[in-house]
Amino acid sequence: MNQLQEIFSKISWLVVISIVAAWGAYCVFFQDRSQLEQAKTRRKGAKVEIKNLQDKILEAEEFEGQLKKKREDIAELEAKLRTERAGLPKMLNIPELLNDLLFEAKQVGLEVKKITPASSDTKRELYFERSIDITTRSSFLQLFIFLDRLSRLKQLVGVVEVKVRASGSGEKITLKGTTGAMSGARLYGGEKSYIAIEGSVKLLAFRID
Repeated sequence: MNQLQEIFSKISWLVVISIVAAWGAYCVFFQDRSQLEQAKTRRKGAKVEIKNLQDKILEAEEFEGQLKKKREDIAELEAKLRTERAGLPKMLNIPELLNDLLFEAKQVGLEVKKITPASSDTKRELYFERSIDITTRSSFLQLFIFLDRLSRLKQLVGVVEVKVRASGSGEKITLKGTTGAMSGARLYGGEKSYIAIEGSVKLLAFRID
């Protein structure tokens, strides 16, 4: 009887020890797993932060490149402005400019119905300007070539506004003759007709102080 009690006592302790050992192993396993999951989460967060930092560095490099390009563009514009200012007169010779405009109009056969320069100059930050309004009658082709020829005038002028509308009801202009920039013989070897238009052109003449 005593031997049986001793055996049962040993078995009970073995069971208790086994349960305690299993529980300890279970706790250790899940604790380690929990720590592993936390480490994975921290690692993932670190990767996200590194990616964000790399993106910011890339954006900063792109901005630096754009800033450098803008500085180069500004330097180029400043050099161009200095060159253009050097070519501007200190006084506008309006009578001479009007004669040049009328001459160019005659070269393309464009009729100037009215030409009106402003009575005074308008001051801008770096220069002065004076507007000149011209009312014309021509074909569209004549007006286009007239405006193109203005870029070759001795005095610098800029075209700031052009308005056109049909002149009359089906009215036409025939280019003919053998002389002049728009002669029919020079362009087509003969005559050619175009719809007549009335144009309103605003020019600006420039000078420096």
